[in-house]
Formats: sequence, structure tokens, C-alpha cells
Amino acid sequence: YEGDTEPDDVSGVQPDMAKAKMIDFGRVRRQAGGDPGYSKGVATLVSILEEILRESFLEESRYISPKRNGHAMNR
Repeated sequence: YEGDTEPDDVSGVQPDMAKAKMIDFGRVRRQAGGDPGYSKGVATLVSILEEILRESFLEESRYISPKRNGHAMNR
């Protein structure tokens, strides 16, 4: 079942992963440097998702451990 989680060794919880696919057939324009409207939409989506994460989990939450190159990042 895709929604199942398996505990990890550190926190005992493994967050579910999600996939996002964007389709904008009517508005995307193929041009050098990309479509600025589409790029703005992606940046806005990322910003909204980051805000949801900030509101959903406290900084000291043990369930979120931002990693870069396999190592936890210090904030």
C-alpha cells in the first residue's frame, strides 16, 4: 500500500513522499530562457509548500531533518 510508512532507525517515523506533476498546456510558451509565467508558478508553489511545512512542524521537530549530501544540516 503506497500510504504505508516503515519506521526508520533514528526517529521511528518515515514521512510519506509525494509526487507533483504540473500540466499547463494552454499557457506554457517554449522560448529561450523558459516561460517566466510558468517559472513564477513553480516558485509560488514551492513557497506555499515551504510555508505549509513551517506551520506544520516546529523547528525542533524530530520528524524533519533537512539533509544535504546525506548529512543533517545545522540551522
